[in-house]
Amino acid sequence: MGIRQTLAMMHSIKTLLLSLGIVLFLSAPAMSAEQTVEEEVLKHVVAFNGAYERNELDAYFAFYAEDATLWFGAGRTRLADYKKDWYQLIEKGGGVEKNILSDLHVQMGPGNTTAVATYQVDVETRMPDGSVTKDHAHETDVWFLGDDQWLIAHIHYTVDKPE
Repeated sequence: MGIRQTLAMMHSIKTLLLSLGIVLFLSAPAMSAEQTVEEEVLKHVVAFNGAYERNELDAYFAFYAEDATLWFGAGRTRLADYKKDWYQLIEKGGGVEKNILSDLHVQMGPGNTTAVATYQVDVETRMPDGSVTKDHAHETDVWFLGDDQWLIAHIHYTVDKPE
């Protein structure tokens, strides 16, 4: 191979690498933006569960959309009823003592305006009589982005049955 052919080949390789670098550079912000949105949702999931664990009910319920669908072991419940039950539990001396998340995973929907968070949770709840319930549960939260705010549109909470 002559020097001109070698130089031409090196120029072609250089052009190819430069083109590849430009493509990777231009696609990097899109990948980074998706990660940023996912990280934002993860922060909301952690904050939501933190407010629950600290029994900060106003902060906890602020994460819910007013028309949220709630599905617990006994079936579907309305947000208003769920709020009423929790405020009564706290007023009577009950509350969450522990709320530990594990296996947290977030899936983003098209357009990054919907997210599904799935995780396991170990919860200890103090009842007004002083007894403590311990649950290992699986939770799925569906989050919608609207008016620049992530809110829970649906929650499904399933407690493992003891063996």
